[in-house]
Amino acid sequence: MPEGLRWLTSKGDALDLYGLMGLFAIVFFFFVPLLYVPLGPRLSHVPSQPSDYRPWLGTAASFNFIGLLCFFAVRTWADGVVACPRRIWVFSPRRFYSVAAIALAVSFLAQVYFVVRIGGVSNLMSRETDLSGMGIFFLFSESFPALLFCIVLIHLRINKQLHRSTALMLFLVCVSLAFVFAGLRGSRSNFLNSVMIMAVVLNYQGFWISKRSLIIALIPLSMFLVVYALFKQLRNDFGKINSVESYVALSEKTGRDWKGVLLGDIGRANIEALTCYRLENKYGYKFAYGSTYLGAACVLLPRVIRPEIRTTKVASSDLLYGMGAYSAAGDSRRESTRIFGLAGEAMLNFGYWGIPVVFSIAGYAVSKTRSFFMNLPVSDMRVFLYPMFLRVIITIWHLDVVNMVFAIVKNSGFIFIVIFLISDRVTLRSRK
Repeated sequence: MPEGLRWLTSKGDALDLYGLMGLFAIVFFFFVPLLYVPLGPRLSHVPSQPSDYRPWLGTAASFNFIGLLCFFAVRTWADGVVACPRRIWVFSPRRFYSVAAIALAVSFLAQVYFVVRIGGVSNLMSRETDLSGMGIFFLFSESFPALLFCIVLIHLRINKQLHRSTALMLFLVCVSLAFVFAGLRGSRSNFLNSVMIMAVVLNYQGFWISKRSLIIALIPLSMFLVVYALFKQLRNDFGKINSVESYVALSEKTGRDWKGVLLGDIGRANIEALTCYRLENKYGYKFAYGSTYLGAACVLLPRVIRPEIRTTKVASSDLLYGMGAYSAAGDSRRESTRIFGLAGEAMLNFGYWGIPVVFSIAGYAVSKTRSFFMNLPVSDMRVFLYPMFLRVIITIWHLDVVNMVFAIVKNSGFIFIVIFLISDRVTLRSRK
């Protein structure tokens, strides 16, 4: 959090990882929890909640504070151990255009096939459309806007035609494509991921984004999050909104207003407080003892060979609805769709004291990820992967580990393959 205050009060890189992470931490750990009390922390469709959330919000905050101290201590120690890369990935012009053409064709055709398979664009926007088993298509298809942006940017750089006006026009075109490819199916996170990837790439290609521009951009992005949350809920019925009054009424009725976005989509204090309450009052919950993290590591395996593991979804269902709720038969089956966040998942596995341990591991991982990318030469093609990790690390506090794994692989997997194919691996000579 100190880096967040420093980001606000000093000059420097607007997209500095530690600065943005600190800003999000201030919102996540301080401002949002304070809002839960006046705005209401109770979770919908969850039984046996505390009559007064305040003691449990305080309990969760106390262990988060201990966890943050461990996080900063480990991260500071890890920052002092720097390892320079021994090999770099150098751009290979001779393979660029052939690989780029094939990659764009594969990505675009994957999107076309996906739309045809579900029955057209109208079904894409329908809430009833079953998207299960479509993950492999999203890996390729939703990479198209960011991939196109990076490829055209490299082409313009090669031909010395990259100017600020050209780059801005390219950015706007690819943002529009990102909305079509990911936004129409109601995925706010995927759309914002694509926008962030392109913005970060643009920034580190010399078109620096100022802090003022970034703060101003948060206004339309916040409006998008709120309005599109309602679209995600209503889908085809969204067109029935014909006035401000009808929008306000529907957003409050569905819980998809600014309070729902701020407290439900960004904050995790209420679910952390409820977890503390359930663990303390002996509701019969049995700890997962790390199985949710193993489940996150196996999430990319095909279902037919994926081992039976107590995943985050199973463990969270057990906590909220009783042991065995996820695997129960018939009407007794209950499934949690809530994201518990880094601290909440730690408690699902090990209880309160799992938070400092998991936060310490996160501090080490964040430090090493930042160190790896910051020590890459500008000519190393792997710098194009940095934006994919940046978004996940900034918001690491409110994600489950399975969300982090899926987001990184989905957003960077196909682009990683393309970068690998258009690069030559060169070993650096060691200095004596």
